Amino acid sequence: MGALRCFLVTISAAGLIFGCTPSGDPNSSDDAAIVDGGVPVDGGEGEGEGEGEGEGEGEGEGEGEGEGEGEGEGEGEGEGEGEGEGEGEIPGFCPMEINYVGQIVAGFQDMPEVPDGGEATFEPYPAEYDAGIGAVIGMVPEMHEAVVDLADMPLQVTEATVIATNYYTDNFDVPPNQSRFWVADANGAIELFLDFSVEGATPDFQIRTGHKISFEVTELGRYFARGQISKATNFELVETDQPVYIDDTGGPFTAGDVHKLVRVTGILRNQEPCGGENLCWDLMSAPDEDVNLGIFRTRSQFAVTGGCATYVGPLGWFNDTPQYDAVNFTWHRLYD
Repeated sequence: MGALRCFLVTISAAGLIFGCTPSGDPNSSDDAAIVDGGVPVDGGEGEGEGEGEGEGEGEGEGEGEGEGEGEGEGEGEGEGEGEGEGEGEIPGFCPMEINYVGQIVAGFQDMPEVPDGGEATFEPYPAEYDAGIGAVIGMVPEMHEAVVDLADMPLQVTEATVIATNYYTDNFDVPPNQSRFWVADANGAIELFLDFSVEGATPDFQIRTGHKISFEVTELGRYFARGQISKATNFELVETDQPVYIDDTGGPFTAGDVHKLVRVTGILRNQEPCGGENLCWDLMSAPDEDVNLGIFRTRSQFAVTGGCATYVGPLGWFNDTPQYDAVNFTWHRLYD
């Protein structure tokens, strides 16, 4: 079914780059995840619109990294997918066993493509694993768009684990996964949102999940609820394909969990536009829909009201609510 959709959209949106590539929507392929069994749920009205990598500020928080209507920190990078379709009753289907692990595919794929890698683990990192992330989080400014300059006294991060990245494409001098990625240790996780336009501002090696890297933090910022490393230097690749912890407890999460790599699965309800070409839904726990897990946000045309979605990516936060923002399409799997 996914392969057929891919063909149809390519025909109807001639001239646009469709996501049948590592940077595109994995939901266009039937082999995007390994699932067993399933729980049917009631359908709903699905309305898909266009697609493209990018974010925007709306009812859902995001920073522009595409040709969409992004917030001020946009990178101007992205790929469009044309216009989606879908009206009427869409039956939902949630697997009884969730095996999808997003980018953390070592053990599932013999040769993972950039920027994926790492071995998924569902056991928290040992308490003694201290790469310096706690000290970095402690220095993040409290106000939105405030900046802390650490150029004179950089914070050292040693062997932090890369847990998520932006998508990869070779259409740009600096691939998006090089300038936006997330690292963690036992004390927390944080996002690096680096200026790709400044020479030497990003690592000179490919950033992939499962890497252990060291670097010095020279500037910190805040974007709404999200602390960010906005400048860093002296990047060093230490190890590859290391364990990456995925929190699959389903929450409840708090603002203190922002940036943690999480896995949640639920039914999409109450569709609303939320910035640029993004759509947002309430992600309701499956199969009973008795718990609202938070806001699910994506540009993917394959997301439909009443459908089931798994998200494996960094936890976001918007209006005191968990947000699952699929900046990288590999972070979500949509079932139909």
